[in-house]
Parts: sequence; C-alpha cells; structure tokens
Amino acid sequence: MSTPVCLISVGIAYPPYSVDLKTFTTMQKEAADHAIKKLDASKEEQKRRIADIRENCDWVIALAEASGIEKRHTHLKDIVQFYKDRNFFPTTQERAEIWRKECPALAMKAVDKCLTNWGGDKDRIRTVVAHSTTGWDVPGLAHHIIFNLELPQDARAVPVMFVGCQGGMTILYVAKVIAESLENANHLVLAVGSETQSPLGRFYDEKCSLERSIYMPMVLFGEGAAASIIGRPDLSKDGKKFSIVGMGKHGGLLYS
Repeated sequence: MSTPVCLISVGIAYPPYSVDLKTFTTMQKEAADHAIKKLDASKEEQKRRIADIRENCDWVIALAEASGIEKRHTHLKDIVQFYKDRNFFPTTQERAEIWRKECPALAMKAVDKCLTNWGGDKDRIRTVVAHSTTGWDVPGLAHHIIFNLELPQDARAVPVMFVGCQGGMTILYVAKVIAESLENANHLVLAVGSETQSPLGRFYDEKCSLERSIYMPMVLFGEGAAASIIGRPDLSKDGKKFSIVGMGKHGGLLYS
C-alpha cells in the first residue's frame, strides 16, 4: 500500500482590481448597445437578432444578480474601457498575449505565498503540476514556475491544461498520485492553478453566437491562482495536515 500524502501548505493570490455588479451590468448593456447599433431593424432577420441580443443581455444580468457574487477579480483596472477600446471583441492573439504575461505572474504570487506559509526548502520540490483553462503557451505554465523558482534541473513539469471547472481538483489528484510514487520521501510536488478570465468575455457582436452557454464564464468566474505543496505527512512543519485519500466520482477530493 502506498504511503499517504497530504496538503502541506496552500497559497492563494488575486489580481489587484475587481468588477462589482454595477460595473458588470454597465459592461453588458454597453456591449449590447454596441452590437445593436450595427444592425438594421427594418430587416426582419436583423430585427430578430436585436430582440435576441436584448433578451440575452437581460438574462445575463439577471444571472449575475442571482449568483450572489459580489465581485469578480481582474487584472484590468477599467474592464469596461478595455472592451470598448476593442469593440467588445479582443483578438485571439491579444488574449493569448495577455495570458502569457498575466497568468504566470499571478501563479507565482500564489506559489510565493505557499512557500512562505510552509517555510521549507523549495529545492525539495521536484515536480510541478499546473493547470489553466484560460490560455496556453509553450513550454507551458509548469515550466514557467520551475524556471522562476530556479528549481533543480531534474524537476519535472506536468501540464494538466484545459480541464475547466474540474482543473483544481484534477491537479491535486495528479499531484497526489505522483507524490505517493516518489522514491525519495523528502521530495515534494507543487500543484498550481491560475486563470486570467477577464479578456475572454464573449458578448453580442455579429461574429458571436447567441447560444447562451457562452456567457456563463463571465457570470461565474473571475481571476485568481492557488498553489499547494503535497508530500508525506511527516514533512508538515506544524503537524497539521489533510491526508488526500482519493478522488470522488463528481470530481471532488476525499480527505481524512
């Protein structure tokens, strides 16, 4: 039977700004108005699209009000102006460049807090498992972390990308399995998830489908990062630990 492993330390980080409900509502209404201005209400097909846009905008705002989410974290100081400057349709390249700059930096803030909370030797981390659904570059988020931490050259990067909502639980489970298999009991695994959701908004432009599921990420998600060190229970500096037992059928981790 493999030796149980546990969460030794956790660190979380958020970007400096946030979007409250009033700002979110303003952004939705301005995006809808921007799209409607380009349509001709005298044409039946475009008239129907105008009605659909207004209905969808009201639906998104109602969902945001009912969600109970008071604010969505963002690295954008003025998210409404960001979208207005880009006609509510940032390019894929621009979104990728934002992720490449912001996501690893946010991840490192969470990693630094995790290491500070732990207080141990970072060079004992020999595997980094990393996840993000909001972007990608090569060689990847895990390699960014290994490079920035200046970990030993034999440190291993394990990318677990584009898993969506289940990403956090998945990297913890993958990190658990790896930690259990490490031959050197002093070695540790670092699991990191980081998301930059703000530039990924999809609104009501003529290039955009009005299928309602595309709006849910804007309603539910903001930006943030979390990092966890996972290893043998006796490596926890203060004796406090949560042993990771397994992964439930609905994606949640089981602890003891």
